Amino acid sequence: MKLISVLALVASLFCLPVNAAPDEHTKALMNQSPTMLDWGLLRLNDALATSVKHNFSKTTFPNNRIRASYNWDDDEIRISVTPDDTFNRPLENRAAASANCELKFLLIRLWAAVDSSTGEPLLGQFSYYTKYFMHLQMYDDPSRFETQENVKAARGMDKKFTLSAEVFFENKESRYSNKSSIICEAPLLSNSFSETLMK
Repeated sequence: MKLISVLALVASLFCLPVNAAPDEHTKALMNQSPTMLDWGLLRLNDALATSVKHNFSKTTFPNNRIRASYNWDDDEIRISVTPDDTFNRPLENRAAASANCELKFLLIRLWAAVDSSTGEPLLGQFSYYTKYFMHLQMYDDPSRFETQENVKAARGMDKKFTLSAEVFFENKESRYSNKSSIICEAPLLSNSFSETLMK
């Protein structure tokens, strides 16, 4: 009797209607293609995380808090470093905070194959970061595609990258919690950066 009941239950499972299909939200996603901007940001963020993880820079970028995103208002790709490393342990003064910004930007430019002393690409005519926004054939062998028009487009892409970092330092005159911060910003293709003091 038990066997018949189990067989009847199993047979009834095969007779149930199957409603496994993507719903409207999934179908909408299935009908949208990623853009080269989407693809490039994904690859750039992966490269930044890998650079932090596998290089000596873990103390400069703790917790992989570096991220690239597109800024619609300024039409730029912003590579931002969050202040996790100095928020709870502020540096001793503004000069140390400025030096910390300089080190962060030096590493970000190095990973892009940009010379921090000149602000120019070290290998080829454009940065590695621009290569992440190219089709794979161009990324694998960019020399095949280095026509004057493509190089001009790549150089234009390089100008879209900006770097941003906030670094906290001790400041007894601060209105809040005895610390202040500076926000450092610079184009990728540059050999300097600007600082804004945040009280």
